Amino acid sequence: MKWGVIFIALAVLLPKAFSQGVQVYDARKNYPKQNPSEKLSADEEAVDKLEQELAAQNKAMSAAGDFLESPEEKKEREYKEQEAQDAKEAQEAEEKEKGPALSKDLLDIQAELQAGKSSMDLLQDPKLRKKLIAAYQNNPMSLMPIEMLHDAVGSQVKKTQIGFIFEKFPKLLDFLVNFMHHPRALGQAVKVLDRTDDLKFCGYVSIVLFIFAFLLRKKLITEDTKFLNRLLIKVSMSFGFMGLSLGYLYMTFNEELSPAVEVFKKTFF
Repeated sequence: MKWGVIFIALAVLLPKAFSQGVQVYDARKNYPKQNPSEKLSADEEAVDKLEQELAAQNKAMSAAGDFLESPEEKKEREYKEQEAQDAKEAQEAEEKEKGPALSKDLLDIQAELQAGKSSMDLLQDPKLRKKLIAAYQNNPMSLMPIEMLHDAVGSQVKKTQIGFIFEKFPKLLDFLVNFMHHPRALGQAVKVLDRTDDLKFCGYVSIVLFIFAFLLRKKLITEDTKFLNRLLIKVSMSFGFMGLSLGYLYMTFNEELSPAVEVFKKTFF
């Protein structure tokens, strides 16, 4: 019993005495705190020093290479470099002389047209329609000088039955050339052909608007209506319903027709 009491007393008193007599070592008390900005500047100095050493090593290696390279080897290396540069310039000049490269899809379309197929055949055939759309995504005509394209399109248009219209209104020819020269307008516009269901629905809307305009004109124009009033009603209704039809078409194909509208604004306004 006596030894048990002594053991308990020691178990209680010894940890307390030990904690009071021993001081815990704290490393933070022996070293001052370092400012983060000072640490950052020291790191930057180390990086700068390392970069300077690497630059000095590269310079020394380059000098050693020049020293070790014989005059014949140096002359041969310079000759090969000049030969490669001349070949690159010749290739660029040849590509510039040939003009923009035609894509395989465009060549396939031209082959189908030469074989006797019409434009409607291209639009009705899903595979050829896909080729037509893909052919103009990287518009090759956008790489041509616009003056050259203007002359080529103008000479082709004059041979058609509506050539006199472009001669009378040269702005229309400018719009056509700018549209064909735009890097995205033609490629986006041909995507309309791939949305055949939406295109058909726009056609139905135009037919409904035409019938409605015809009935409304019959209602507004009577036998007693004067000639000028008749003319004004017909012209205003024609432009009004045509505007509605084109507006619905633009809303349906906004993404595809936006570049063409930009070209139209740039040409006429």
